[in-house]
Amino acid sequence: MLRRLAVVVIVLCAAIPVASADSVLQGGAIDITVWLPDSDGINYSLPQTTLEQDRYFNSAHCLCSQNDAGPEQLFAAHLSYNPAPAAAVSETVEIWTGSDCNDSQLRDASCGPDPKGSVGTEAINDTENVQLTVAQLLDPTASGSCPTVEQTATIWAIINPEHDATIEDQFTVAVDSDTQAPPSPVSFDTATGAESAIELSWPTIVSNASDIEYYQVLCGTLNADGESADPAPNSPTQDPRYQSSRDLCDVPDPFEPTAITLTTPSTDAPDGGTDAFYLPRELAQYNPAYICGETNGNATGIRIDGLENGVPYYFVLLAVDRVGNFSAVTMHQTLTPRPATDFWEDLQNKGSNVEGGFCLIADTYGDGGGGPGGAITEGLRRFRDETLASSAAGRWLTARYYADVAPLGAIARRSTIARVAFAIVLLPLVAVALLWHLLTLPGLIALSLLARAGWCAWRRRAARPVGRRRPAPAAARVGVAAGVALIAGVALAPRPAAAQSFSPYWEDETPLGDDGPTAIKWHAGLKLGPYTPAIDSQFTGASPYGDMFGSGWTVLPVVEVDRFLAWPSGQLGVGGSIGYLGRTANAYVEGDPSMRAEGDETKFRMVPMSLNLIYRLTMLDDEWRIPVVPYARVGLSYYLWWVRAPSGDLAYVYEMSDGTVCPENATDGCTKNTAIGGTLGVQGSIGLSIRAERIDPSAAASMRTSGLYHAGFYAELQLAKVDGFGSDSKLALGDTTWFAGVDFEF
Repeated sequence: MLRRLAVVVIVLCAAIPVASADSVLQGGAIDITVWLPDSDGINYSLPQTTLEQDRYFNSAHCLCSQNDAGPEQLFAAHLSYNPAPAAAVSETVEIWTGSDCNDSQLRDASCGPDPKGSVGTEAINDTENVQLTVAQLLDPTASGSCPTVEQTATIWAIINPEHDATIEDQFTVAVDSDTQAPPSPVSFDTATGAESAIELSWPTIVSNASDIEYYQVLCGTLNADGESADPAPNSPTQDPRYQSSRDLCDVPDPFEPTAITLTTPSTDAPDGGTDAFYLPRELAQYNPAYICGETNGNATGIRIDGLENGVPYYFVLLAVDRVGNFSAVTMHQTLTPRPATDFWEDLQNKGSNVEGGFCLIADTYGDGGGGPGGAITEGLRRFRDETLASSAAGRWLTARYYADVAPLGAIARRSTIARVAFAIVLLPLVAVALLWHLLTLPGLIALSLLARAGWCAWRRRAARPVGRRRPAPAAARVGVAAGVALIAGVALAPRPAAAQSFSPYWEDETPLGDDGPTAIKWHAGLKLGPYTPAIDSQFTGASPYGDMFGSGWTVLPVVEVDRFLAWPSGQLGVGGSIGYLGRTANAYVEGDPSMRAEGDETKFRMVPMSLNLIYRLTMLDDEWRIPVVPYARVGLSYYLWWVRAPSGDLAYVYEMSDGTVCPENATDGCTKNTAIGGTLGVQGSIGLSIRAERIDPSAAASMRTSGLYHAGFYAELQLAKVDGFGSDSKLALGDTTWFAGVDFEF
C-alpha cells in the first residue's frame, strides 16, 4: 500500500510544472493596483471607493472595450515595489490577464498566446502604469464577446527571462467584475392609467431578486413626427442608476426592451392603448433624459406622477443592479392617465364651505361671524386694540409680538408638528388674554387669588393623616365582594398554592403610603373606541364621508396623560390626549361617483388632541377600599386633519370668490384651497376605572416598590363637539362614542 502511494506522489509531482525558480528580484516584490482613467483617458488615479471600481468592470464598459470606443474602455495596472529589490535588476515584467497564466500548458487556453503588456524592472522604481483594456481583463482570450457572469479576474506580473516553464517571479491581484444583467419581471399584475399618473405592479421576483438594486422607469409621448418622443413633464426626475454603452461611448446596447403582458390578460387594450405598437427610439435606446420615476429593488410596483391626463404614454421599466447592469421590459400598449375625484374634491363639489390651511388665531378659532369661534378671535383683537393699546407697555408688547412672534407663522405653514406645538402653547395665553379683557386686570388678579386659596384648602384637607381606612358599608362590601370574586375567577384565577393564605382586599389595612393619596401625581391611559367623524352632519341629503369611506366606524386609539394638582376627596388635575385615525379608499372615476378609480387612493387622516380638566373620585377606594373610581373629564379639543390625493400629496381644489370649484386647469382668478387644517371644539366624558391590582395583594406590593400605585381598566362615554364652534368653514370632526382601555397611576 505504501509503495503504491509513493508511486502516485512521484507521478503527480512530475506532472506539475515548476512554478518558480530563483527570484530575480532578490527579495523584492511587486504590488499591483487598479487605476482608472479620467474623462479624457489620459491621467489615471486610484478609485476612491470599491463601488467606483466595481461599476467600471461591468457590461457597458466591456462593450465599449470590445468596440475599441473611447476612454471608457481603458484602465491601468499600476506597478510599484514593496519592498524594492536588494540590488538593481534589469529584466522584463510581462503583464498577463486570466487564470493559470503561470502554467505554460494552460496559459494559451485561459490567458491567450501573448502577454497584454510589459515593462522593464528598472522603470518600476518610479512606479509604472501599464495601460490595459477592460476586454483584455474580462475576455483575456479575445473571444470577441463579453461574458455575462459575475467573476473574479486576475492580473499577473510575471518575470520569465528564458520564456520557458520556469518562472522566476510572479505577482497577482484579483479584480471583481460583474457583467450579468439582473432579472426583470416576466409579466405585469397591473398596468393602468391613474390621475395624472400611470401605475405598474409586477409579481415578486424569486430567482436572484437580491441582485436588483433599483427600478427606474423611462416614459414619453410620441412626437408629431411619429418616430421620436417627448419626455414626460419634469423628466428626468433622477440620475440614471444604470450604465448604457450608448450613453458611455455611443456603442448600441445589444438588446432592446422585452415586451411582456399582464398576468391576467385583458381583451381590451388598457387605457386606450393601441394594438399597432411602436416604441419611440429614445426609450428603446434608454436615453436617461426620459427617466420619470424610481423605486428600490425590493418593490413590486411603482406610480409615476406628474403626467398629463388624457395623453398616452410609452414606458420602459429597467431593473438595475449595484454596478449599473440592467434589463428592460415594456408593453405593447400605451398607458393614459385619467382624472379621478378624491375626497376633498368630492366635499367641495357637494357644496362644502370648509377651508384648509392654518392661522394660529383666526383660522384656528374662526373669524368674523363664524359663531363662538369668531367671537374668540374678535375678543382677542379687542384685547389688542382696546386693552393693550391703551398703555405704552401694552403697545410695546404688541409691537414685540408682531416683530418677533408673528413671523413664526411661516414655520407653522411649513411644518405640521410646528402647527400643533404652537396651537397647544397658545391655548393658555389665549385664555388669559380673554379673561383679562373681560374681567380687567384687577378682576383677573382677584380670580387668581381665589383659585389659589381654594387649591390650598384642598391640599390641606387631602394631606390630613390617613391612618386606618374606614370600612365600607356592609351593603357595599357584599356587592363589591361579588364583583371582585367574579373578576378574580375569570381574569386572575388564584394559584392553588396561595389559596389558603388568600385574604380579601378590603381586609388589607395597609395605608397607601406615607403621603396618602397625595403621593399619586400622574395618571396615564391607553384607550380604544369606535369613531366616526361628524363630517356628514354638515350636509343635507348627502353623506360624502360615508359614501367615500363606508358607513362603518374606525377604531381610534388614544393616549392620555394627566397631572394631579389637588386631592379633594379624589384627584383633580389637568391633562392632555392625542390619537390617530385614518381611512383610505379608491377615489371616484371623474364624473361617475358610482365607479371607483382602480389605483387611485384617497386618504383621510385625523389627529385628535385635547387639553383637559379631570376629576377622579378616588375616595371609594382610598377610604372604603371599594376599588372603583368614577371620573369626569372636560376640555378643549383641537383636531388636526388632512386629505391626500391619489398622488400622495395633499389634496387641493381651486375655488372662485363665491366658493364654487374652478374648472380643471383653469386657475386664473381662483384661490387654492388645500386639504389640511385644524378644528377647535370641546369635549367631555364620564367613566369608571377599576383598580384591578386590589385583587392580587402580592402584585400590588410589587407594583408599589416600583413606584406604580395602581393599574387597572377603564371605560367611558365621550361627547366631542369639534366643529370650530359652529363655523361652516371648519371641518366637523366630533362624535358621541365610547372608549375602553388600561390605565396606570404613579
